[in-house]
Amino acid sequence: MLLAAAFVLLLIVGASASAARGDTALSSKLTLTNVDPNGQGVSTFTVYYHLPQQVQVGTNLTVPVYLYVDNLTKLMSFLLDYSVQVSLTLSNGKEISGHAGVNSTNAADNFGALQLHAGESWGPTNITMPMTQTNTGLSQGQEALGNATMTVDADVWFNEPVNFYRPEVNQSSIGNVVLANGTPSGPQPNYAGFALVGFGVILVAVTVGIRPKKPSSPKAGGPPPSKAPGSV
Repeated sequence: MLLAAAFVLLLIVGASASAARGDTALSSKLTLTNVDPNGQGVSTFTVYYHLPQQVQVGTNLTVPVYLYVDNLTKLMSFLLDYSVQVSLTLSNGKEISGHAGVNSTNAADNFGALQLHAGESWGPTNITMPMTQTNTGLSQGQEALGNATMTVDADVWFNEPVNFYRPEVNQSSIGNVVLANGTPSGPQPNYAGFALVGFGVILVAVTVGIRPKKPSSPKAGGPPPSKAPGSV
């Protein structure tokens, strides 16, 4: 068990070091679990990635990703093909996406070298999305907040008696990115401030909810409250 944990840790460190070719550490991870509806297996994948917090129009939004197959049980054998997509939904209604992956033909080359079994990985590789004035809808001096989602699409091969693949698709929100076209003109939306205010409201609500009650006064004629040990 300890050896397996150490092996996974080495893979993660190795992925971060490889991603450092662009000096970018894989600072976040997304773990996905799929249960076959026919009860013929459970798959678990982990995607390590880095999502930049800000990007300028005229540059690329680059999201490095690294896919690791944690486990495939019962009849599940390997990933026949797989892809990772990152999509941005902007506050002005625009949508931008990019993806990277391996199709079944490429995966089968070299005796299935890119088919992923449990304990195997793919990446790191970059998902690159050019940010332009057209696809962002941002004129000079404007900015928008983008909600990022990640979609992992994989075809899992099942051994006999199934002897066929079944698709698995997972989608999850992974954070926000601020897109700007130059220096914003006029008052700038304080996205971080909005988040802090929301956190403050939750914190106040929790504090009020767990505030200890004051001890009630003893009833008339009742026994006096007991004293603490050692008190006079």
